Amino acid sequence: MTRVQSTVSTNGDPFLLDVSARSYKHQFANLYFMRLNKLRNAVKQRAAAKWADAGAVHVPKVLEVQKGQRSYIVGTVYMDMRLKPNILDDIGKDHNIAPATVPDKIFSDQDTILLEDESGRIKLIGDALQKFHIVTGVIMAALGCENVQGEFEVADLCFTEPAPRANLDAMDVDTSAEVALVSGLDFGGKQTDDMAYELMLDYLDSNLGDASDQELGGRVSRLIVLGNSLAPVSEEQEDEAPSEAATAALGSFLLDVCRQMPVHLLPGPSDPTGAMLPQQPIPGAIFGDVSRSDNLICETNPASLNIDNCNIIAIAGQNIHDIVKYTPREDRLAMARDTLRWRHIAPTAPDTLWCYPFYTKDPFALDASPHVYVIGNQPTFATELVQDENGLPIRIVLLPSFAQTGTMVMLDTETLDVRPITFQSAGWALPNGTSDDS
Repeated sequence: MTRVQSTVSTNGDPFLLDVSARSYKHQFANLYFMRLNKLRNAVKQRAAAKWADAGAVHVPKVLEVQKGQRSYIVGTVYMDMRLKPNILDDIGKDHNIAPATVPDKIFSDQDTILLEDESGRIKLIGDALQKFHIVTGVIMAALGCENVQGEFEVADLCFTEPAPRANLDAMDVDTSAEVALVSGLDFGGKQTDDMAYELMLDYLDSNLGDASDQELGGRVSRLIVLGNSLAPVSEEQEDEAPSEAATAALGSFLLDVCRQMPVHLLPGPSDPTGAMLPQQPIPGAIFGDVSRSDNLICETNPASLNIDNCNIIAIAGQNIHDIVKYTPREDRLAMARDTLRWRHIAPTAPDTLWCYPFYTKDPFALDASPHVYVIGNQPTFATELVQDENGLPIRIVLLPSFAQTGTMVMLDTETLDVRPITFQSAGWALPNGTSDDS
């Protein structure tokens, strides 16, 4: 069977760090400054339109508001949170001092919300804040007035909408091509269904199911792996590399797939590369024979991929995992939607999510929305279509761990349709919920 081909174009990886220019001496304040400068005008324009009849004036600096004057200000959110992790805990750990337990949630009734810009910070108060789910690092506008205590009583908030979708140069492509998406392969983990991996390989090799299923398998033009391909090491082993057996097993898996199609391999929190975002590519040499294959493409995390006429932003999931801590809600699809609306895929970096101290750009701020936004290593599969500010569709995909769910997702880069496939040792589940014994 002839496999459908797809084409990848690139204008440079915005998340790849130049080794010769890499520096850790800069303050994170530079990153916040660049973020605010990049997104301020978009927020201001939307706020001016939203509150045109509110009888409010725009005040350029947050510390220039006048008591009793109805106005709106634009700045960066800072959440002062009592339960936020403390760097001293990490230092204590290095000195064998038992750290306090880090909670799954870091919000509390004692949290304070501040809005800051180059001039300083102002405290936000008011019941209107309860209607919104916001996190540190978001650029937003606040409508209200300053009270006698110097606090800004909020009547409403305003954010941007998803940026206009990426405009790619049209290519002549095979519109039947699909891209396979998977995350959390977790090689070396204890709770894996070995048969599920074999079934996935058979499917990608067009050797599973009946003729129509094999035809669908032949439409898969490439595989994107969104992090956590190797199981995490225990706390006792955290300074050690993943086991040779686990690395060899992953290398064997990648070699099997690379014989059929290109594989884009993103790192995740448990993979052997730096922990801070953007994670840099895993050294392919650790995977043995497959490292010599042109079909193995080690990517950054996040990664921006132009496949055929479709821009895909893929991330291994750290951004949503961190945002979950800030709020009582568990709706991760809404959180992913919020990051598009905020035009920033990792707003809590660098405050509670480690990242490189960029000083000339903020690569996580979106100049354009992707066609497809894929977030790996989530608890369950979920997807929806949202629209950019011009009404064009953006596909959001929450991708679960394959080791825990056996789920791979197929993406049609032409229509933006997706269909999950679940592989199990007793068979494999089709999109309509039926199963086909192997």
